[in-house]
Amino acid sequence: MSAAFKDGSSLEGAQDMNALGVSRLMQFRDSGTLSNPEEAIWYFTIAFGLTPDGHPDMLARHANLGVAYTDRYKRLGELIDLQKAIEYKTRALALTPDDHPDMSQRHASLGVSYIDQYRRLGELTDLEKAIECDIRALELTPDGHPDMPQRHASLGASNRNRYQRLGELADLEKTIECHTCALALTPDGHPD
Repeated sequence: MSAAFKDGSSLEGAQDMNALGVSRLMQFRDSGTLSNPEEAIWYFTIAFGLTPDGHPDMLARHANLGVAYTDRYKRLGELIDLQKAIEYKTRALALTPDDHPDMSQRHASLGVSYIDQYRRLGELTDLEKAIECDIRALELTPDGHPDMPQRHASLGASNRNRYQRLGELADLEKTIECHTCALALTPDGHPD
């Protein structure tokens, strides 16, 4: 353990850098200014480097980098950003305890990234991983949760992609089943 960490300054610095990263990411989402995800990634990377392995905040460091790289990928379309997003989201998921309230969302988010990568590269393994994440996200989402319709819709969309790729009738049937559930769970007047 470094002397800086023993006196708490590195951890405090990591928390400060993380907070700056979050604020830059929020600014990007509000304004769309391209420098903000760059700065968010920079701050999150510093926070990551200042946080010792095994520290409880390491989960958030991985998750934040995954989100920042996802946002930059959506803006620039660079494959390396998507791959880094998947890398950090996978690490965050591995560090997330099974009973953590964000577990279903972490699976859902990783599933979306795998679908994006499947669309870019056409690798069936990415589609299979997306379906695994979608299934797990659905299983972990409690009945009555407002995200339940989206969980069904995401799994339906992933199965539709697999049906289009492989032509298996079971995938089409699963697509219909999932979209039917999503529709049934969507409140009247909902914009989607």
